[in-house]
Amino acid sequence: MIKLGMIAAVLSIAGFVLTFAPFTSIAGWLQNYTVLAAGILCVIASLVLAIRSIIKKETGLLKFLPFVLLLPILYFAINFVSIMGAV
Repeated sequence: MIKLGMIAAVLSIAGFVLTFAPFTSIAGWLQNYTVLAAGILCVIASLVLAIRSIIKKETGLLKFLPFVLLLPILYFAINFVSIMGAV
């Protein structure tokens, strides 16, 4: 059986990539707000699964990866105006 920590880590990495994708210079379908919403949902799901794996006391360190990847997302959200400019 796959551990919840592993699923949380994969969802967290996918959410991290999808959250920052609309703000990159890649043209195409990645610059869509539905991609941003999917990334935010992946991050929220990974946090829920990480908390469930901590409550179940699973072994391994991958269950803490969603919390580590949440730091750059929070930094970007807090400093969005100063990074992107007042557009």
